[in-house]
Amino acid sequence: MLKAALSGLDATTKYELWVNMWGNEANACRNVGAKFNPLQDPSEIPVPIWTGWSYALPPSDYYGEIDPFTSDESGIASLTQNYFLQNLEGPQTIIGRSISLVKKATAADQKDQTVGCCVIARDIYHPPEETAALAAAPKRERATTLKRNTQPQF
Repeated sequence: MLKAALSGLDATTKYELWVNMWGNEANACRNVGAKFNPLQDPSEIPVPIWTGWSYALPPSDYYGEIDPFTSDESGIASLTQNYFLQNLEGPQTIIGRSISLVKKATAADQKDQTVGCCVIARDIYHPPEETAALAAAPKRERATTLKRNTQPQF
């Protein structure tokens, strides 16, 4: 499931969120690359198969696409999408790639406009008691502990 809540957008405007090939935000988000397709070739997207109980894959969602959304009169938008078929691990992971907020073309503005972007990262959760212990530790010990805990845990 994918959930997003955005504010500060232009009123009643259509937007999309795109997962991009690269996590390079430089040059005003121009270095993020094309949309990331984990299957690399859109023609290879499998057709959903009826299993007798349900479809094996959602029939209406494109693999890895995020549904377009429209901001309200106050520039706020929320999005909930039941299926977002991207990987958080493995060779086709989205970790380290980027996500772009794209304002869709209108009659006045003939092309899509990237409004902003950010790198997709994994947050390593530290329970409150561990965070308090780190804050109370002497500075030298805290640096060693933080360095040791920065490795991803799978």
